Amino acid sequence: ADTVAVKKLMQNGMEQTVATYKILQRAQLYRSMAVAVPETPQNRIVAAQAADELLNVAGVDASMVMYPTEDGGVFVSARSIGDVNVQLIMEKLGGGGNRAAAAAQINGLTLKQAVEKLYAECIYIVGRCLACELARQKVVACVAVGNFLQLTLLALTSDVLL
Repeated sequence: ADTVAVKKLMQNGMEQTVATYKILQRAQLYRSMAVAVPETPQNRIVAAQAADELLNVAGVDASMVMYPTEDGGVFVSARSIGDVNVQLIMEKLGGGGNRAAAAAQINGLTLKQAVEKLYAECIYIVGRCLACELARQKVVACVAVGNFLQLTLLALTSDVLL
């Protein structure tokens, strides 16, 4: 295939490129996951491209872009190139997809509540010590109970998660 022709076909306009990079600036890294939470509604294509772009960061196996929708809901676009199965996480949020690309539309929760739920599901499903890392940041306290994690959400501030 002609790589120059493919590159030209995949180009974006300047407005879309700037919008993607604004989302990327909101990203935070937690272990092998990158999560970006812009506080304003986004174009779904731009959000998906941002989730894809976050996978280019060394050490990131999964990425999620979560943002409010115009109608008061919350949308999440998730991508994975590693061991993290984003389909399982998105299914817990009411969405679906496949192991490498999934999404969810969440109704009835604020953006902050949806972010809390996302982190709780990531902690449960990924099963890594993400909970411990977040606890050090005073976001979540975690106690192992048998084979389950009991999560206690502490006071969350918008500057930590949003």
